[in-house]
Order: sequence, then C-alpha cells, then structure tokens
Amino acid sequence: MQQVKKNTYYKILLMLTWFSFYFSINLNPLEFLEYNLINKIRLFLPLLFTVYIIYFKYEEIKFSNFVNLHSLLFYTIFFLYIFFCLITPKNNNINIFWPFYMFLSFFILNIFTNLIEKKYVLILTVAIVLSGFLFFFSLALIDMYNHSSIHFYGIYGKDLKYGGFESPPRSSGLARLSLILYALITFYYLINKKKNFFLLFVISFFALCTIIFQSRTASFIYIILSIFIIIFYFKEFFYDKRLLIFSLILPIVLNSTYQYYLVKTNIIISDKQITISNMVQDGLFRDTLSYPENKFIEKEKRLNKFSSDRFSNWEKAHKIIKNNYFKGYGAQADRLFINQSIHNALIYAVLSGGILAGIAIISIYIYSIFLIIRFYFFTDYKLKINFLVHFSCSLLIIVGLRSILETSFAVYSIDYLIYIIGFLFLNNHINLSKK
Repeated sequence: MQQVKKNTYYKILLMLTWFSFYFSINLNPLEFLEYNLINKIRLFLPLLFTVYIIYFKYEEIKFSNFVNLHSLLFYTIFFLYIFFCLITPKNNNINIFWPFYMFLSFFILNIFTNLIEKKYVLILTVAIVLSGFLFFFSLALIDMYNHSSIHFYGIYGKDLKYGGFESPPRSSGLARLSLILYALITFYYLINKKKNFFLLFVISFFALCTIIFQSRTASFIYIILSIFIIIFYFKEFFYDKRLLIFSLILPIVLNSTYQYYLVKTNIIISDKQITISNMVQDGLFRDTLSYPENKFIEKEKRLNKFSSDRFSNWEKAHKIIKNNYFKGYGAQADRLFINQSIHNALIYAVLSGGILAGIAIISIYIYSIFLIIRFYFFTDYKLKINFLVHFSCSLLIIVGLRSILETSFAVYSIDYLIYIIGFLFLNNHINLSKK
C-alpha cells in the first residue's frame, strides 16, 4: 500500500514537472527583472520540480542511461550550446538557460520514467496541445469577429496580438497544434475498431484548421503526413473510404472556397485569372495569387518573398559559419547575428554549437528515421492496440519536417518538448518489444 501511494505521488509530481516546462515557454530569462512575480515563478518552476524529482528518485540514476547513443547525441548538443555561450564574449551567459532547460526536460524523461510513465507524459502533452489550441483558437475567432475580419492568416493584425495576450501563438503556431491533433485523431480512428461520423468530422475540422491558417510549413507537412498514412495504412485507409473524403478532399475543398471568397471580396488583391487550381495552390502555400509575375522582377526577390527571407538569412548564417566550422556562438546565436530566428534546425545547431552540434542533429534525424523503419518494417505494427505508438511516429515526422523551415526542436520550445517525448516513448516501446 505504501509503494502504491509512493508511485501515485511520483506520477503527480512528474506530471506537474512536465507541465511546468510548457508553462515556462515563451519567457526570455534576459527580461527576468521586467517580469511580474507570476512570470518569474514560471521561469523557475521547472528547475525546482526537477531538483525535487532528483532528490526523490536519485537511487534510480544509472550510468548506462547516460552512455547510450541517443542520450549522447542530445547531451552533446546541450553541452556545446552552453560551452560556446560561455566563451563567446558577444553572447550573454544568461542564454545558457535555453540549453540547460533542454537538458533538464530530456534528463527527467530519459532517466526517471519507464514506458508507462512516458505514456502518461505523452497523454498530458496531448491534453496541453488540445487545450492550448482550443483556447487560443477561440480567442482568435472572437478577435476576428470583433474586427469584422475573416482572414485567418491575419489574426495577428497590426498590433501583433489578440485576445489580450502580448505574445499569443501566431497563425503558423495554431496550424502546427492543429496538425498534431489531426494526426492524433486520425491514428485513433485507424487503430481502434470503433468508427463513427463524429471522429470523421473532428479529423476534418483539424485538417481544415491546419491549412486554413495558410502556414506553408504546416500545409507541406499535412500533405506529406497524409501520403505517409495512405502508404502504410493502405488497407485501413481505403477500407473506409469516408476517411479519404473527410481527411483530404473535404478540407481542401472548403479551404479553396475560402480562398476564392478572400479574392472576390478583395481581402486578397490579385490580378491573376482565378482558377480552381490556383485557389487550391494558394490555400496550401499562401500568397501565390498575389505574387508578381513580371519577368523583370528578379527571381531572387520572388524567392525571398516566398520563403519569408529564409534563403537570405540562411546565406548570412553560412557566411558566419564558414569562417570556422568548428566554432559555435552559443544558444540564441541566430538572434545575436541575424536578429531573428534562423528558421532551420540544422543551421541553428551549427551556428550555436559548431559542426559537431550539426553532426549530432543529423544523427538524431537518422536515429529517428531508424526508429520509424524498425516500427513499420520489423514489428507487427498493425496489430498494436495502442494508437499512441503510431502517433509518436507521426510526431517525429511532423517535428522533423518542420525543423527544415523552422528552428523547431533545435532550441528549447514546444516543438522540442513534443519531439523528445515522442522520440523517447517510441524508442522505449521498440526496445521493450524486441525483448
């Protein structure tokens, strides 16, 4: 009985600790003195909870958990971010906060949780994503109604805020959360025997929300993930053809209709001939209807407009990196030199931690692909009842693809927390399955 109480207490402590990491996101330690008491507590809570967990479970620390391959890859990145931050005069030492919290969250999951506990953490992650999406999506709708605007990409408006929050999720952030929920419900529908129209409408809703915010990155991943599901769940997908309609056809038709309305009401200004093809294209990849087709406009300028200046910033980062490939400039190096996010996980890793951090990031990509291959080709994955295992594969795909066009899991962020729980849960499950 005493052991049961102790286990229950630890699970509650673990959930509070994991929630505290999400609670600390979007706070900059450099602005600590300007924060009110609540935000100061938000910054320190993960550290306090982690110290308590270590005190509570220190006897379970095993050296072997530190020397396995995937742990060494992540720890290498954390160490290099911190090391170069401390030795780079131009960087602020307070920025070690970011890799330090990356280390703490990974350390807790990797050392102090078994498969069942990781499952609880994954469920909590889903609950946080769902509640966060519904809360901010509702605020966005209210704000759009108050301003008589139906432009989902423009929910920020000129003040860069809505719902009374200074830094609410952007349209791309809401699209990312919706994409994760789309994957979750789709796998639940595929794996479980109970199938009904309510689940199909929920799938269609989250699919529509993924693309209606006109985040090119989210739309790109939505297409790739849908293709992945069709390939690996071919029989299940086409046995119930309703899924094809509700997950792909209906959302794309509705979003194309929405794009048509935006053009016809001059919310989007375009002098191009409006066709079904370019309505669908604009619905997925934003602003294609308003792109200049004038051949005298430099191709490079058009590419930079389409990429939101990513290509230009990547070129700036490369010029800095090639001065010394082995030298990094510490956490938040992109803000230091580019004055904004570099929008690429690999470039951020190399810029912050040198070429060794870049190699570690690439190795994590390869390891993640290896896990997915092992699950789909070397286990009876279709017989697995727990849809969360299938869902964890999709998390690696979603965040991995997103890291091509965003900093994503290379920095302490929501993406990072989602990635490591999906990564460690899948890895733990596969390792136990082969025994």
